[in-house]
Amino acid sequence: MTGEQLDRYVYDCMVNKGWDVTPSENGGLLSEGDASQTGQFNADWSACNAPIRDAAVPVNEWSQESWDELYQKVLTEAECLQELGYDVQEAPSREVFIEDTIGGHQWTPWGVIVGSTPSPGVDPLAACPQADFIPRRG
Repeated sequence: MTGEQLDRYVYDCMVNKGWDVTPSENGGLLSEGDASQTGQFNADWSACNAPIRDAAVPVNEWSQESWDELYQKVLTEAECLQELGYDVQEAPSREVFIEDTIGGHQWTPWGVIVGSTPSPGVDPLAACPQADFIPRRG
């Protein structure tokens, strides 16, 4: 399944559970429910995401092809952000990227956009494709 298909699956699941949700630009869901419903919303969201989590291949089991694909996508993101004028930290080597990601500290170029607007009027989330990549079983 693509990231878009996974987002649609979660959206449909939440709607079927009775939530009035709207897809956000970054692939999440927005809801303007009552604060007293937060616990139930989070429980339903977790239940809707369970099949996706269960199908994901743990990072320590990814193939070299999967690592190559993710690393290339992250480098493409960094290049896009640089073209928009963001000062992106130099990417680690592929090997360091893999080690850090397995260790829970994946490098991402997106940290530079917080509080920074080098290209006024340009939405970096819309202009630069984010790596939407999780290897799936079967």
